[in-house]
Amino acid sequence: MFYELENVDPILRFGDVIEGFQMLKPNYNNFPTDKLNFQISVENFKYFIVTTPCCSIEKSKLSVAALKEIRPAFLKNEYFAEDLTRINRLVSPENSVPKIAWEKFPEEEKQKRIGCGFSYTFLDIFVYDSNDLLENYELNSKEGKINCGYYMIDFKDIFVIESDQIQRNKKIPKILQLSIKSRDELRTKLATYFNRVPEEDVI
Repeated sequence: MFYELENVDPILRFGDVIEGFQMLKPNYNNFPTDKLNFQISVENFKYFIVTTPCCSIEKSKLSVAALKEIRPAFLKNEYFAEDLTRINRLVSPENSVPKIAWEKFPEEEKQKRIGCGFSYTFLDIFVYDSNDLLENYELNSKEGKINCGYYMIDFKDIFVIESDQIQRNKKIPKILQLSIKSRDELRTKLATYFNRVPEEDVI
């Protein structure tokens, strides 16, 4: 079960689906020299995800990420197309790419990938399952328009909002709450995303 539908907490928790915000993005054209020459773009999304850990939701600050429509490219992979939330978990090398792509790999490349073991295919993405409380939308694909209920967050989009209403244990309306299992998957993948060690730092 992707969402908790019975024992829903009255307070905000990590991974909750909420609404009522906009995503603001400052654009510094001459970064980093001209501090005053910048523009702010406003993007409207219906849903947002709480990315602040449960026990740190306090003091009027909350980190969130916009819940966006999925990328049509995800559906090219047959394994993901069956259930897009598989993107949230480690997958085998054979399932990380479309079947036709795997079949075209030279045997040496296949063995190299198999040797690397299970991994995240889209490390910066976490997919939210469809639910009656989330609006469906039309997704353009090569097969035409598809009625889709899946959404996703991009870890690169996380930003901070401030409100006097954001306090520890304060009841705030929310749309959906993740199940314990789904919340753990989000926590694990987000931690992996930020915990990567670049090759030049490997000792």
